This record gives sequence, structure tokens and C-alpha cells, in this order.
Amino acid sequence: MKKGFTLIELLVVVAIIGMLSSVVLASLNFARGNARDSRRLSDLKTIHTAFELAQNALGSYPGQAGARCLDSSSCWGGAVSGDSALITALTPYLQAVPEDPSPNRGIGDRYVYVDGNVSQGCGAQTVSGKFIVWMPDEITPTSDAECKGGGFYACCGSVSCSVNRYCAYQIE
Repeated sequence: MKKGFTLIELLVVVAIIGMLSSVVLASLNFARGNARDSRRLSDLKTIHTAFELAQNALGSYPGQAGARCLDSSSCWGGAVSGDSALITALTPYLQAVPEDPSPNRGIGDRYVYVDGNVSQGCGAQTVSGKFIVWMPDEITPTSDAECKGGGFYACCGSVSCSVNRYCAYQIE
């Protein structure tokens, strides 16, 4: 009697290992996305605090009406322009302006400050105020739950409608 494994047995083992590794990799990618979203939520709180400190010191929130990237260059695929004056006004209250953990994804590549209106729930009602707009990882939000506690989902408003849906975190 020969000792060893048959070709079929080896192929079955390789197939099982392949399936297990694909499950592990999928779980790992999901965990990475959740980690990036957790960082975004932390960044929102940091940015909110900086705006509150600036408001206390200056008597009003910095920035002008409309949507502006929290960066000196344009963002969201060129749909929103940057505002270096806004960055300068926030600099005393931030060690560094937080950057989105996925800065090369086009739409949602930076945090956007909106002083104006956003359409809460994509048409349900328009909300006026000051917001930080952001995009979750891997999805375009279709419900408040997908904003993971970082605001509500919204459409259009002061941000280009080509962007479609995003999360709006109200700071005032």
C-alpha cells in the first residue's frame, strides 16, 4: 500500500484553503473601511471643536457662504473649490487640518465646510446652517444610519448635485 495523498485530496485541500483566505481577506477589507470611517468621525469632532474655538475667539464662524474644501485646493473631483483664508482662520485651533483617510478617491476626497443649505434625506427638507460634509468609505449613503453617527445623509444643497449623496455633520 502506497503512502501519500491522491491528487483529488490535494485539490480539495487547496480549494478549502482558497475559500478560507477569501473570507479572511473580505473581513479584513471590511475592518479597514470601518477603521477609516471611525477616523472620519474623530476628525469631524476635531474640526467641530476648531470651529467652535474660532467662533468664540472671533465672534462668528470663519468662512463665507457656500461650500469650501478644508484645503487650499479644489476637491470632490473639482466640484468644490478650496479656501486658504478658511484654513488660515482655523490654523490657531488645529495642529493640522485633518485629511480624509482616502484622499485619492475623487468624490469625498476631502472634508467640505458648507455655510448654507443642505437637503436632509434628499428632498425631505432643507436644513440651513453650517456643516462639515463627508463621505463614508465604500458606499454612497442612502440613510442616516450609513453616516454612522456623523450627521445625516443629504443631497445637493450647496454642494454640486453631481456629487449626489453625502453625510452632513451640523456644527451650528
